[in-house]
Amino acid sequence: MQVQNRKEINRAFGRFLGWFAALTGLLLACAYAFLQTGAYQVTRLTEQRQHFEEIFLLDAVLAEKVDTLYTNMVLLNTNRVLNERQLERVITKDKEEISKIVTQNQKMQGYFGVYGRLSGHINEMLVLKDSLNKAIADETIARTELTDCLNYNRRKR
Repeated sequence: MQVQNRKEINRAFGRFLGWFAALTGLLLACAYAFLQTGAYQVTRLTEQRQHFEEIFLLDAVLAEKVDTLYTNMVLLNTNRVLNERQLERVITKDKEEISKIVTQNQKMQGYFGVYGRLSGHINEMLVLKDSLNKAIADETIARTELTDCLNYNRRKR
């Protein structure tokens, strides 16, 4: 005994197998694309993490150098320093190191632009400190001369 609508059943079964194969292929393609995208994202995240860590470390180094520079700048024109010229050389060296780090990392200028501008102003600060030293020395000389002159005039009377 044979089924009378065998051709229709075979045709429907063929359609079912065709759709099943197409949807299975689509499912496998989507799964493959998902896995490839995931692998790509993992690679990108790893690169970005390394980039962030590099920036973070450079920022820590620059912050430490700026802190040292600030401490040394505060020590200028005080009686806590024995050799002002040596301290000025250390400050200049630190400033040059900061400038070197900033210029070597031009691609990260957005992150370290502040440090670049700061190192540009340090020379102005050193000139200002030098002028202040000279003015203090001139004032001391003028005060000494005035005291000597007053003492001389008192003795003459």
